[in-house]
Parts: sequence; C-alpha cells; structure tokens
Amino acid sequence: MKRISIISLVVLVVYSVLIYAFVMPEASHNTPFEFSYTLESPGVYKQTCTFNHTNAFEITAHDLFWNKNNPDYKPKVLKVALSEEETEQLKASIFESLQLEDLKPHYGFDGKATSDFVHSFSLITATDTVFLSVKDQIDNDIPKEIYSLVHVMRGLLEKHSNN
Repeated sequence: MKRISIISLVVLVVYSVLIYAFVMPEASHNTPFEFSYTLESPGVYKQTCTFNHTNAFEITAHDLFWNKNNPDYKPKVLKVALSEEETEQLKASIFESLQLEDLKPHYGFDGKATSDFVHSFSLITATDTVFLSVKDQIDNDIPKEIYSLVHVMRGLLEKHSNN
C-alpha cells in the first residue's frame, strides 16, 4: 500500500510539472500582472494607460506644454470599461510582444527619428519585470509585435480619451 502511495505521489508531481511547463505559459495573461503604457511627446503632452489582470483600465492625460507653470493643474484621469473583445486583444498583444526572448530594453534611439514620440511599456508579473522604450525612427529594428502593441494602445487611446 505504501508503494502505491509513493507511485501516486510521483505521478501527481510529474503531472503538475507538465501542466505548469506546458499549460501555464499559454495561460500567462490570466495570472496577476500590472501593465503600463506611456505615449509622450517630451515637454508637450503625455498619456499613460494602466491595465491589470482585473481588467481595470485607466488613462491619465497630462498637458505639459500649456500647464507647466500652473500650480493648480491636475491631469485628466479616466477609468474606462473595455469591451470583452478589447480586453482579450490587449492581453494577447501585451503578452505576445513583451515576452519575446530577444527583446532589447530600447529601440529607435540610435537612428534618425521620424517623430518626437516616445512609447514606454512596463509589464510586471509574479516572475518577471519588463521595461521597454521605443522611439519612432526610419530603418529600425523594432519587432513587429511591438508595433502591433503600439497600434492597439493608440487605438484604445483614440477611442476612449474623449469619453
């Protein structure tokens, strides 16, 4: 009887390891995480979006140019309810782009800039922390997954910033 218990325990441990190794990476966007995206034109304006595993999405808009000398200025803060489709698209894009194996900490700062926009990302999970900055440039080496995430984020900003 003791031998059967040990064998059962070994099988359970092996099964758990296999599930963790093969199923958990696919379900990683269901585990706790904190994500932020900042779109900034330095000295002019900045928009920051935060998103987490509870699907809380918030946009903070700073008008830096017109309000830099205004001591009473407060940024505009919007709490947004994303649709189920937007939520799933955003989660998929976050985890596809920010968990690339050969991801560099920054892109676009070495070549000729095509704009002053700087995109900053952070993703914090229980096992990893990723920070990334991207500046638009000609002839860049920015992974297509990062462009996809920028496209998703800018679409959400355009759609929900005026609410």
